[in-house]
Amino acid sequence: MIDRDPGEVTIAGRRLARLDFSGAGIYRALFTTEIRCHLLSFVVTAPDPALREKLVLGLAGMTFVGDIGFPVCRKDYASEGNVTRRVDPPGGGAYARVAVRILVGADGRVRHIHVIRAAPALKSGIEEALTQWLFKPYEANGTAIPIETGVMFDLKPAAGAPQKAR
Repeated sequence: MIDRDPGEVTIAGRRLARLDFSGAGIYRALFTTEIRCHLLSFVVTAPDPALREKLVLGLAGMTFVGDIGFPVCRKDYASEGNVTRRVDPPGGGAYARVAVRILVGADGRVRHIHVIRAAPALKSGIEEALTQWLFKPYEANGTAIPIETGVMFDLKPAAGAPQKAR
């Protein structure tokens, strides 16, 4: 059951969406915010609403790590015509949709690859392909800087791969 209308709160100087709900004798407060292209969500859980509120008030002392020292996060940079050399990963044994986070250096080369979830063979193929990608360098104030972005691969079965019966 929703205990109060969804709203916005400020905790540690950051705006978060809040939703309070309960069921089966457990009271929850769900908080969500965006940090550097990522959604951060956490839930405070208690056996009664008064304790839930006391726990929520305790969040005031929390701090969030800022963007200092991290590359700029640019959503969809890889799909906006900024790839100057692209090598497609091989298909797999079945259709797969795979999300990947990458760090692109100031020179436009892929410096770090994080495949969110994939079978080992798919992961290896994606990593091998992405190491060959080249991007237009991202500029801020006329200077090329590193960035973080994401890529979504929709991989089809490899040619000649056995298909599951439907």
